Amino acid sequence: PGGGIDDSVIYPATHKPLARRILESNGGLLSEFEPTFKATNWSFPKRNRLVAGISHATLLIEAAEKSGTLITARLATDYNRELLVVPGSIFSKNTAGVHQFLKLGATPVTTAQDILEVLQIDVLQPAESLTQPAVSPQEQKILNLLSEPLHRDDLIRQSGLSTSEAGQLLMLMELNNLLVSEQNVYRLPI
Repeated sequence: PGGGIDDSVIYPATHKPLARRILESNGGLLSEFEPTFKATNWSFPKRNRLVAGISHATLLIEAAEKSGTLITARLATDYNRELLVVPGSIFSKNTAGVHQFLKLGATPVTTAQDILEVLQIDVLQPAESLTQPAVSPQEQKILNLLSEPLHRDDLIRQSGLSTSEAGQLLMLMELNNLLVSEQNVYRLPI
């Protein structure tokens, strides 16, 4: 906040519900001012100094040529933090400040991936085991028997299940794409 963190001085007042949600979800509010200090014009640049200092990177989305947001961007560069900018229309007054920093070497951002790369965050692909449905012990037993294709009768006999149990299980496994059957011969999907 540009002021204190007491609920009575959160500015703008429309941010009070957000501040409450942050605190209720074990988040935190940070201010260098007394809890009941009311925000003033001069307190926002001090707040921006904290924002730039604790952040790995600053993302500048819109800023007019004389925007206060440019203070945060300048501070980010002063603190050797990454400055990322979203390029906008060259005809818009709201992107003039963004383009100033783009000329000075800020990193352009056109996708979320650009941000992840700057922050050196690897997006891991879900593990194969997480994308497949969980299998029951009986299903796992059937899958283990299918190291090679097996005729239905042989599969049922080797599984030790009753014919009705095995029939239901094989049908469900086929519906879940855990196995494939062709002319009563079962195999694992390719």
